Amino acid sequence: MARTVVLALVLVLVAVALPGVPARQFTYRKAEGVRPWCGVVPLAGSEPADRKRTAASLEQVFFPVSFSTGDCTTFNFDFLHELISNATDRGHQVIIRPYFFSSTLEPNRGYPLNLPEKRATVGGRTMTIPDFDSSKVEECADSFVSALGNIFQDSNGIAYVQAGLYGDTGSWQGDRDTIPQTSTLTALITAYLEAFGFNQYDINIGVPAAILQTNPAALESLERRRFHLHDDFFLEPSFSSSWRAEDPAQAELTRRRQYGHGVQPNPETCDVGDGWLASGGCIDAGVSLEDALRSTGATYLFSQDAFERASAADLERVSRELGYDIWAESATAVQEGATITVTVRVVNEGASAIPNNVEVCASVERDGREHCDGDVDGVRAGASGAVEVVIPRVQGAPPAVFIRLASVSLVEGQVLAWSNSEADAAGFLRVPVDVEGEPSPSPRPDSASSSTDSAGSSTDSSSAGSSTGSSSSSSSSSSSSNDPLDTTMLVVVMAVIVGVGLTVAVVLTVIIFIIRRRSSFERA
Repeated sequence: MARTVVLALVLVLVAVALPGVPARQFTYRKAEGVRPWCGVVPLAGSEPADRKRTAASLEQVFFPVSFSTGDCTTFNFDFLHELISNATDRGHQVIIRPYFFSSTLEPNRGYPLNLPEKRATVGGRTMTIPDFDSSKVEECADSFVSALGNIFQDSNGIAYVQAGLYGDTGSWQGDRDTIPQTSTLTALITAYLEAFGFNQYDINIGVPAAILQTNPAALESLERRRFHLHDDFFLEPSFSSSWRAEDPAQAELTRRRQYGHGVQPNPETCDVGDGWLASGGCIDAGVSLEDALRSTGATYLFSQDAFERASAADLERVSRELGYDIWAESATAVQEGATITVTVRVVNEGASAIPNNVEVCASVERDGREHCDGDVDGVRAGASGAVEVVIPRVQGAPPAVFIRLASVSLVEGQVLAWSNSEADAAGFLRVPVDVEGEPSPSPRPDSASSSTDSAGSSTDSSSAGSSTGSSSSSSSSSSSSNDPLDTTMLVVVMAVIVGVGLTVAVVLTVIIFIIRRRSSFERA
């Protein structure tokens, strides 16, 4: 008992004498608008004008190979460049699915006419398609993918590349006549990896999950978030489609939640008529569309019917449930020596991991020079992690640093916003600076709520005063940090701490002396 009392008093002494660095705590509030790289997706150019920049961040592009080559030896992607440019002008990125043939889109023959052909039944009709088991078709596919990667590997205008090419409109599900054998499909995956890079994060490739099981390189790349899965038969609760019978349903669900994927309603089992986006359509009774999307880790939902029939409000409502949702739970900024180290606890409240490279950027002033670091895209759905950014110190002691989310993979008009109540209209969070290990003044009790108004604009006077980036702001911060009154208060606080420490030490000495004397009497 005596030892317990002594240990407790020692811990109190340590806590008093060695105060820790206070972490600024933040609160969660879902960011307004649609996040980049996720949401409900229209066909390229088909989004109504009044919904531009609001209800979508992506557009779907079906691209026939014949629009780039006539012989599979030389390629010209001017038409694809134009499609991407038009989308980026709308503040969107594109999902590309190349195809050799389509039973529904024009041109039906999307392949060079020098390739071997065969007759096949597709969607109840007999049509001429490429002979996908021919080595010449495989060679053409490899050449196309290589040329595509050579031109677009680092294109910010492309969010995802679906493997495509084989199957009806580039879909790897369907009749055996429309897709090649599995070894040919896995070879195409390898071609994409070689063309776009095994370690790139800016472009992902959509493929059926089951195909990945036959390609170790693809599975390894999936672990690096290089692949993005796509499912044309979404909203089937049993996950019993024959094309993925070899892949256990629960294992597939787990993988999709872990890595995120694009989905598309199956028109044969889903009612995609008027109002389906609002009501859930083919969802089981009592299950909302948002819950169904989140349960499968969906990043984007492709359905042309949605954009043709649903209201803008429904489109944005559903889009806000798709993909990642990042907020800062807490942060510290410690100035020691020549640097300030900013550590942020990042939480992903969304349905899927962030597919593209995202970093945390920190600066002493909002329009000052930023330093970015921290692999935020490594934080998967429902998980959290700490990211760290180191910036050079400035003259004097800045009252705070400002942090925001950023990515080199965005197009003009796209913004990554914190899902935080304290984030201002420009997407910044303010973090007090602890100098040389001494705790910074605690923020006012109302500082968290006063930093933003109901519209998300900044109203915190100290935050606003530090955000102008003007020389007067910098000099004001510097002079206030060297105020004699501050120095006097610091001396007083340290004196109090030392006094309390000495008092506790004396009390401990007396207690120990009494305990030892009592033990001596008992032994006597």
